[in-house]
Amino acid sequence: VQENERRQLARSLHDNLGQMLTSINTDAFHIARHAEDAEIRKTARQISASAQQIFDANHEILLKLRPSELDALGLEAALEELTTFRQKHSGIKCVLHADHGIDRLGEEHAIAVYRLVQEGLTNIGKHAQASRVRVALDLRPEMPEASLPPRRWLALTIEDDGCGAVANGKVNGSGLGLVGMRERAMALGGQLDIIRIERGFKLQALIPFAAPAE
Repeated sequence: VQENERRQLARSLHDNLGQMLTSINTDAFHIARHAEDAEIRKTARQISASAQQIFDANHEILLKLRPSELDALGLEAALEELTTFRQKHSGIKCVLHADHGIDRLGEEHAIAVYRLVQEGLTNIGKHAQASRVRVALDLRPEMPEASLPPRRWLALTIEDDGCGAVANGKVNGSGLGLVGMRERAMALGGQLDIIRIERGFKLQALIPFAAPAE
C-alpha cells in the first residue's frame, strides 16, 4: 500500500511540477535572451537558476519516493541513477556492479532491493566518513530443496572504506536504518549481515526468489 501511494505521488510530482518548472525555465530563458533592459535579463537568469534548483530538489524527492527508471527501464537502470546521484551530491565515489539478470526480478523484490541500496547509501553518506562505496548484485545458482519449488538467490553487497556507519553491529544514530533493512530482507525470506573488513564495512544480504520459468 505504501509503495502504491509513493508511486502515485511520484507520478503526480513528475508530471505536474516537472512540467511547470520546465515552462518557467523556458519563459525565463526567453526573457533573458530578448529583453533590452539589463536588470530584467539579470532577474530572468536568477529565475531560471531558481527553477533549476527546485527541479533538482524535486528530482531528489522523486528518487526517495519512486524512481521513474524502476518502472520504465528496470532495477539496474534505477540503481545506476541512484548511485550516480549519490556520488554527485555526497562526493563519495559510488561503483555499481550488477548482474544484468536482476531486471527479471518481480516488482516486490525489485523495490525491496532498491530500498536496501538506497538506505545503505544514505547511512554511509551520513555516518561512515567514506570516500568510496561499492554496490554489487549477483544472481546465484538455484539451491533446490526437495520439498520446495526451485529458487535462485540474489546476493547484494554494499561495501565502503569508511569507519563510522556501523559500530558494534548497529548503524550510528538511532540504529533504525539497519533494523529496517534487516526487516526488508527477512520479509522476503532472506538475511542481512554486517561484516567488518580490513578498511571499512561490508553489508551483505542474501535474498531468495522464485526461479523464472525457462
